[in-house]
Amino acid sequence: MNPSRSLTSIRAISIVFFLFFIFLTLVFKGVFGNTMRAQTILNFNTEADAATAYIQSDMDRNINILYGIRAFYSASENVTANEWYKYVVSLELEKNYPSVTILGFLEKVTSENKRDYPYEIYPKRVADNVYPFSFIEPLTQERKKALGFDASSDPVRMGSMIESLELDQPVISHPFMSVVTNLPSMSAYVPVYKGNLGYNTFEERQKNSIGFGVVSFRINELFEYYQEKNIFSKDISIKIYDTKNIVEASPATLLYENSSLEATGNFKKIDTINVGNKKWIVMYHSLPEYDKKSNLREVSGFII
Repeated sequence: MNPSRSLTSIRAISIVFFLFFIFLTLVFKGVFGNTMRAQTILNFNTEADAATAYIQSDMDRNINILYGIRAFYSASENVTANEWYKYVVSLELEKNYPSVTILGFLEKVTSENKRDYPYEIYPKRVADNVYPFSFIEPLTQERKKALGFDASSDPVRMGSMIESLELDQPVISHPFMSVVTNLPSMSAYVPVYKGNLGYNTFEERQKNSIGFGVVSFRINELFEYYQEKNIFSKDISIKIYDTKNIVEASPATLLYENSSLEATGNFKKIDTINVGNKKWIVMYHSLPEYDKKSNLREVSGFII
């Protein structure tokens, strides 16, 4: 056998094996890379879904308090301030509903019985019916000035109250400025009836309602509570909008954002939360640090 020919054959075989190894490496890298990316997307979506589910569950529980207020009034002949206090205390708000700011009752005051109302109603306006706060809990010294405030004087609040009468269900408002703190707030309302008066039609509900149960939230405190529960990843940008239409997601409808950093990452997800017959859009977007960590996982996984 010719030694030079044999050496040439060995070199050729080595080159073929080397090229084949490179080919397998590239194929494996592509498959493995796609698998790791798919896993990263799954992890991102799982984190987003968990945050959305937590907010949805918490707000459902908060809004459902209103049905309890309705039942409480329906079963009572005449609710006093002391009875209201005892009822709210029994709910253990701080323990069971920590993201709620206050519970309240807006009493329907007609032009005929306005003189008998125990608080000065403000702002003063001419209307057949007004809806001032008669009860608030927890009733701090600061919140006492809200007693007598006519919530129906505010178009934002009144719009939600009318909608709740139309639907006979809780309806949450768009943001407004609190009369007590002058901070951005939201309230959900449900019509309340006394005894077995009819309320099958809008006209009956309008006539026979005695007021509205109210559950209120300070917007910043509400979402800070969720932040403290660590449901929002610091490496993911979360923006929550008070709108049902994605094209209306803008600074004007923004309720909350957890980061001032520009979200330019590779992973995105949009969810919807149903709150008191309204919709919130939640936009998740990975931040650079999230992408950096996901890239490191992909590289380290490939090396291993």
